[in-house]
Amino acid sequence: MKVPSGGMAQGKVLLKVWVLLWITSLAAAHLHYVRSHFTHLRSEDTARQRTARGREEYDPTCWILDGKVRGDKVRGNCTVPVQCPAHVNKREGEKTTVCVLASGSVGVCCASGFNHTAVPRKKSNINNPLARNLVQEVLSRAQQEVEHLFQHQKYLLESGQLNVLEPGTPSFSHLKSVRQIANMGLDLLNQALQETVATRILRDNAREGLVDKELGLELVENGDQMFPCPENPDCPESKYRSLDGTCNNPTHPLRGAAQSPMHRLLLPNYADGTWSLRVSVIDQQPLPSARLITNTVFSDRNVPHSSINILFMQFGQFIAHDISLSPSITHSNGSGISCCTPNGSDMLSEDLKHFACIPIAIPSNDQFFKQFAQRCLNLVRTMLAPRPDCSMGYAVQMNAVSHFLDGSTIYGLTPDANLDLRTSIGGRLRVFHDFGRDLLPLTQDKETCITSEQGSACFLAGDSRVDQTVTLVAVHTLFMREHNRLAEELALLNSHWSDETLFEETRAIVIAELQHIFYTEWLPLLIGEHALDDFDLRDSDVQSVYEPTVSPSTTNEFSTAAFRYGHSTVEGTLRIRKKKELDEVIKIPDLMFNPSKMRLKDFFDNLLQMMTTQPMQNVDSSFTDALTKFLFRAGNPFGADLVSINIQRGRDHGLRSYNDYRELVGLHRARTFRDFEDIMPPQAISRLEDVYSSPDDVDLYVGGLLEHHSPDAIVGPTFLSIIADQFSRLKKGDRFFYSHKGEPHSFTSVRHRTKIYRIKQLHELKKATMARIICDNSDKIQLKVQLPNAFLKSDQSGSLGCDYFCQRCITSSWGRSGIRRDTTLSMPVNST
Repeated sequence: MKVPSGGMAQGKVLLKVWVLLWITSLAAAHLHYVRSHFTHLRSEDTARQRTARGREEYDPTCWILDGKVRGDKVRGNCTVPVQCPAHVNKREGEKTTVCVLASGSVGVCCASGFNHTAVPRKKSNINNPLARNLVQEVLSRAQQEVEHLFQHQKYLLESGQLNVLEPGTPSFSHLKSVRQIANMGLDLLNQALQETVATRILRDNAREGLVDKELGLELVENGDQMFPCPENPDCPESKYRSLDGTCNNPTHPLRGAAQSPMHRLLLPNYADGTWSLRVSVIDQQPLPSARLITNTVFSDRNVPHSSINILFMQFGQFIAHDISLSPSITHSNGSGISCCTPNGSDMLSEDLKHFACIPIAIPSNDQFFKQFAQRCLNLVRTMLAPRPDCSMGYAVQMNAVSHFLDGSTIYGLTPDANLDLRTSIGGRLRVFHDFGRDLLPLTQDKETCITSEQGSACFLAGDSRVDQTVTLVAVHTLFMREHNRLAEELALLNSHWSDETLFEETRAIVIAELQHIFYTEWLPLLIGEHALDDFDLRDSDVQSVYEPTVSPSTTNEFSTAAFRYGHSTVEGTLRIRKKKELDEVIKIPDLMFNPSKMRLKDFFDNLLQMMTTQPMQNVDSSFTDALTKFLFRAGNPFGADLVSINIQRGRDHGLRSYNDYRELVGLHRARTFRDFEDIMPPQAISRLEDVYSSPDDVDLYVGGLLEHHSPDAIVGPTFLSIIADQFSRLKKGDRFFYSHKGEPHSFTSVRHRTKIYRIKQLHELKKATMARIICDNSDKIQLKVQLPNAFLKSDQSGSLGCDYFCQRCITSSWGRSGIRRDTTLSMPVNST
């Protein structure tokens, strides 16, 4: 049978159409695959091309198809997924637009910027008479409810009830290291509670139909000012940082300051939308006990890292203390809150329990705690801070210290604390002279040490947590000595400088050294070379630029989960060697709040040698029992469990599930537990299934620790992205960051008379290494060699003598003619 020529032509057309559709579908499927796997992709050819052209030539501009108007496009910037909430908070039907970063990695095209928790706001109805009356009624009820809470707790406190922490308990040992800071925030807590309670009342009434639903929810979500806002501090003209982080951003002088709220990557998950703990997505029941999760998912195995030492772990804690402190709520007199019965056999009844209690239930079959009849681990909620916009909304947690990497651990947060640390002579810090050596000054607080025996010692530093362990004291001691070493050299070069000028110029140099060591030696070992490029964190000859629109504030996800990865790296046993022979084996719990060994003649050098030669533990699902059974035990046979505290603290802060953050950083959202296999070992997933009801229940801290490490990093992709994002913003959003150009105080300021000296100063600052800090400031009794990177485990091979490292090089450019800035240079005056 013959086919008509017209039919044949039509058939060919149909075939072509079919082939075209097939190719298009394959292309679409491939594009979907690329988009859903973009964090695993890296275009090496593009990376090489862009590296050759230079980052300066890279144009981050990209275009997003607007789903509202067909064919329209929205301008965006190519960025890493964690810094763009748009790809998670997409409207239905929207797709993520992928792009190529300057580093060559695949990113997302983003038009939303850094404000992860912003919500669209409608026109305000606050001046509507109905709205005004509703707001006044709600605020009045909230004030009454908060007053009732405090009155009840005052009654319990005065009547001698059981909800006050007793000295000698593990929780009391932890509290006393942060009590001074915690006492500062009670007035702020009162307002924060009123904001949170008012939000809950209004939201509940709207849902139950007691008030106009649309108006009620709109008042909650629009962010109108409902409460008195704190006054902006006076920002006098100064070429130096403030102690507490205020005035860093002249337009927003409280941004990043001590006692300001933490930032968020994603909106919180509170069961009631305001402050109650997250619940299971399956049945809205409480999530499994944090202690049960610790026992089920984690273990105590000895897995030393192949190349990174204990100093890396300890320096990480030193940095964490510099940028973050989440103090717990206390009684009005500053005493600690107990949520458990005095013998720990049960939780307190509701009528005796403080409103801030979130104790952790210990399972009856707990193999360790059951031998001591313990069924309750004490935990109290974190201090809240008023919302930055003084509006109603969910609870926000306080960061009690400056958010900036600014040496607050060395210099303190307040003028009084700073003066207590200074000699007021020659710009130097106070010391305790002990057998010809300079140690940190002794603290006058008798409760800091767990023992008052003769010869015992606890020390004073800029951060009250200094005495938590002797290795932390060692790092504090190094930087105290570095400050005094530099101050003495600057005084010789500049005899006309006052004590204040010497102190502030020395402080600026030490902070610059600290930042340089952290960003060039420490951070690359943590997140790897690829992440340095992706987040633009690599040190280069091109000076960086301050970005005032970037918030430097510590994120909840970073402080409460990701940066606590370091607890997995803690080595429970310290092996102190003397002249290459094992001299002493010390268990970490025996040194907590008991750093008296620092007074022994050879101990400081031997301790530093141990810290640089003994490996830290690997980042994994294993924790030393020093942290899970004996934390802050003082003289008790048992202590607290830090892993359980971390899990429960994440719920306290409203952290969303691990699954939500997987999606934020660009991984697939898991529909089943087996979907975690792209980044977790099967045995770890099985343990998660044993304790959680759904992939959407898994806590961020737990899931992040179970991930396979990213290439050339020591953490998995979720923690890596959260950590890299934090330190990217701490660099870009810090006006005083040491490598920024164009600021009056910059080391790179291009002022013609002193340009050569200032650029030379930055060049000299970049010679700072942790190895040099150790060589210059150890006792030089035992420790005389170092690896170039002091955070790598040394076995003496490859080590260099201390005379190899640049000595006295930092201050050589700070003489009279090379002063970094003169008295005419100052910060902009805050006019807002």
